[in-house]
Amino acid sequence: GVTWDAPPYAYYRDEADVQECVTLAGSRHDIPDVLMAADLFVSSSWTEGFPNAVAEAMAAGLPCVVTDVGDSALLAGDTGRIVDPGNPQALADAVVAIAMAEPSKRHRLGAAARDRVRREFSMQAMCQRYRYLYRSLLAGGSLCGVAGFLGAGGDNLRQEQRIGARVEVLAHRGPGAQIVGGP
Repeated sequence: GVTWDAPPYAYYRDEADVQECVTLAGSRHDIPDVLMAADLFVSSSWTEGFPNAVAEAMAAGLPCVVTDVGDSALLAGDTGRIVDPGNPQALADAVVAIAMAEPSKRHRLGAAARDRVRREFSMQAMCQRYRYLYRSLLAGGSLCGVAGFLGAGGDNLRQEQRIGARVEVLAHRGPGAQIVGGP
């Protein structure tokens, strides 16, 4: 975990004089409680794959501000704000816009985030997507044609290659191969 004692954070703490208003809490084992106490969630990542922390925040009913990296924008959809990475002003503006919004609007965004992550990214939804992918490929479909249905972002070539390898193994089982369960 990150604490003020670790360089370079002590330097930034002293330079910005933010000890009174910013907490770097270190390693935590009570994340669900922390999320339930928050008003919004911010992911300012420069790189990502599938951001589990954003999914967890959405599942807790938090509106999110995320940078447009990896699958962050795909995950957040229209339930929060998406900004370009490396643009601190846009990030700050988005945080302020949600933080200063009426509580009822933040609640609606958070409820929409929770609904979206449950509907689109639950284990059941992902297993259904994999079944669709496998069946499509076994029927002669193309991986490129179904990658978007799986929720694959633009930089998921390795994921598509892994999925393709799994499908190739299934295809070698013969025309009677059946898919039971998820990936």
